[in-house]
Amino acid sequence: WGVSNNVGGQITFSLAGFIYLAITKKQPWIPLLLMIITLFGVCLTESRGAMITCFAASIVLIIVLLIVTKKMQRIKNICALGGIAITLGILIPVFYNDFFHIFFDRLIETIKHSEDLHEFSTNRILLYKEGIRLGLTHPLFGNGWYACKGEISFNFATGFFPPRWHNTFIQIFASCGIFGLLAYLFHRFEFYFTFFKKPTIHKAMICCSIGVFLSASLFDCFFSNVGPGLLYGILLVMLEMSYYTELSTKKQ
Repeated sequence: WGVSNNVGGQITFSLAGFIYLAITKKQPWIPLLLMIITLFGVCLTESRGAMITCFAASIVLIIVLLIVTKKMQRIKNICALGGIAITLGILIPVFYNDFFHIFFDRLIETIKHSEDLHEFSTNRILLYKEGIRLGLTHPLFGNGWYACKGEISFNFATGFFPPRWHNTFIQIFASCGIFGLLAYLFHRFEFYFTFFKKPTIHKAMICCSIGVFLSASLFDCFFSNVGPGLLYGILLVMLEMSYYTELSTKKQ
């Protein structure tokens, strides 16, 4: 489950790239179609946080795409999206039992058997409350990364990768306290400074990719995991490279 869940978190990075290609390439329907296929892939991971984030982010990114593109390109994008929507509207009902059910059955069953948000989120609300309560016991420097005992729902033995609080801010507060939160906020400030110093479409794509990932990390522990964290670090390096390349070019 952990590996499958992480795949959902890693897929969140790709959505902005499809929109970037739809803006910069002459055949926008290709990256848009690939984005829709990728969304079906997110459903296979069964990661509810990744699914909610990816579908919400896709709607926002498509709106951005239609706003920033010029008139003829916007018409192409609308036609491409309309064609994809009509095709799926026909295929899904016809072939649902034969094929498309594999993408949605688990999510539908989870919703049916969940009496409230607490149950749907696999006890996350209680987990968040426990993380905040634990953070308040040592508010300055926190309790360390192995403090999450998982008394509520994650009752497995603490190993090299300990149980986590499934929310970036609660994770940092419970583990590293106010000091850790200030360090994280400084990190976020540097990130936005690097982008807004001289924004470009390339930088915007990287920032949107990271933004979608950080949004998904509000519902899960992606930010603390090795796989998604590695991709996050690579995007930060790409953003820094873009920034310093511009500085060196300007000096020349």
